[in-house]
This record gives sequence, C-alpha cells and structure tokens, in this order.
Amino acid sequence: EGDGRLDMSAVLDYLHQHEQVRDLMVEAGAELAGTLIQGGFINELHQFIAPCLLGHQARAMCILPGLEKMRDKMRFHYQSVTQVGDDLHLILQPIEAFGPQKSPSEHC
Repeated sequence: EGDGRLDMSAVLDYLHQHEQVRDLMVEAGAELAGTLIQGGFINELHQFIAPCLLGHQARAMCILPGLEKMRDKMRFHYQSVTQVGDDLHLILQPIEAFGPQKSPSEHC
C-alpha cells in the first residue's frame, strides 16, 4: 500500500493461489494482529493469559482503531480453554466479525 504496508488481501491471495497455502497461523505484534482482525482475515484467535497485571502504558495485544468503547466490541466464542503451566491458552472464534467478511474460498 502507499504507506509502505503490505496489502494483506493480496498477500493471502498470492499464498493461496501460488503456494497452495490453505491454513496460516500467524504470530504477530499488535499492529499486524489488529490489521488481520479488522480486515476480517481471522477465523480463530489463540490467546495466552498469564496470571499477572501490567499498567495502562503496557503494549496492547492488538491495535484496533474504532473499538474504544464496550458498544464497539468484537465478540468471540470460546472454542477451548486449556491451562499451560500457570497460563491459560484460549482458542477463540469470532461471533461478530469486524471489517469485511472473507469467505474460505477468498482466503485461507
């Protein structure tokens, strides 16, 4: 894109059409994670929660402009919750998507 960022739709289309990628697991920072979520590119979110708290200036898990109030929230369904050591591993599926919907045939 013009701002130096990749067009995620084009990247996923290329991987699907030219590399036969059907499933993709992405470990991302807050910006890429937010881009994938807001673009409607995720069908599952893995989240690890540790039993600790950080202050309000800690790094965000996702940068999600437009989701600042509870009424703007994106909702998920728990697919599974597993304890891993002291942490919890959540696998979540979006109930209501944020951004354009992508069909499985459009993206992996």
